[in-house]
Amino acid sequence: MDRKRIYKKILIIFMITAVALTFISSQIYYLLLPEVTVSQQAPGILVKTFDVSAVFDYREKEEICIPIKSRIDRIFVSVNDEVFKGFALFSLNKTELLKTLYSSEINIDTYSDQQKSYEKESSKYKLLSLLIEEEKNRISWINTLVSQDQVLQSKTDGVVTSISVAEGNNILNDSVIMEVASKDNNMVLRWKIKDEYGKLFSLEDTIKTFLTIATENEDGEIEEKNKMFELPITKIIFDKKDNYTLFECSINIDDNVSMVQGQETNIQMRYSSVEYQYTIPISAVRFLENSEKGSVYVIRERKKIFGTEKYVEKEIFDISEIDARNVAITSYPIAFNKDIYIVTSSNKALSDNSAVKVSK
Repeated sequence: MDRKRIYKKILIIFMITAVALTFISSQIYYLLLPEVTVSQQAPGILVKTFDVSAVFDYREKEEICIPIKSRIDRIFVSVNDEVFKGFALFSLNKTELLKTLYSSEINIDTYSDQQKSYEKESSKYKLLSLLIEEEKNRISWINTLVSQDQVLQSKTDGVVTSISVAEGNNILNDSVIMEVASKDNNMVLRWKIKDEYGKLFSLEDTIKTFLTIATENEDGEIEEKNKMFELPITKIIFDKKDNYTLFECSINIDDNVSMVQGQETNIQMRYSSVEYQYTIPISAVRFLENSEKGSVYVIRERKKIFGTEKYVEKEIFDISEIDARNVAITSYPIAFNKDIYIVTSSNKALSDNSAVKVSK
């Protein structure tokens, strides 16, 4: 009888020890599991922000060019100079002008003699008539310029925005000498971004920027301060050659903005997508190489001897769009549903079917 009691006590002790060891080992096992944070999918809108450098420029410029070969004698203006109608811009070399004048007169005589060999209704006769008319226009242009001491004058009030030549340069027919923008022509902001992002925007969108404005204080003094403007995009040009999208927005001159051609300013473009039914944090996604697919680990539960444990299972899906924080999913796996939790971070490397503990 005493022996039975001893065996019974030993058995009880053994069972208590086994349970204790099993509990301790399960706790150690649990403590060693990867700890993960989780999130759930949700409807959402993706937002992309682009910080871009834009340049002030005039909306339209008149190209000043001449219809003959010649040589630049003097240039009377510089870039950003204000000019008025009749203001001297540059002069051409008189000798070169006269050479062209005499050549045109000789050409007219030559073409007129050649016409005598053809019927008036023939194509060759008509072609020679056009050439004669061109030479007469050239002579008229030169005579007008010579009467002005070979000086080309501005046709409008404006600002010189660029000069393409230097004094002493020889120039060809129709070469652009300089550009002049009209004074009443408001300035614009111009910038460009890569085509893949440029296509996200339309003429209905706006940009934000800080510009310097001039204001009069109580003492009648002019002060400059920065003011935030929200400006509508007024022009979009897709440059297929360089894969860029060019943008332009107008500046209202009544806002007293301090503007100089070529001056740079930072602007912010903000794009908002349509609302997607399924979005998940970007930290949860593993992007598959050379593919528009991604994968995540989702939390599952399985039965164990002493209850249940959580583990992860990999799910692959198609990616529709990405921003700095979230990923939008178009094809949503059947295994996903609104009650499923998605792993967003882990303190250890994970693999399919790894047991995990969820951070509280």
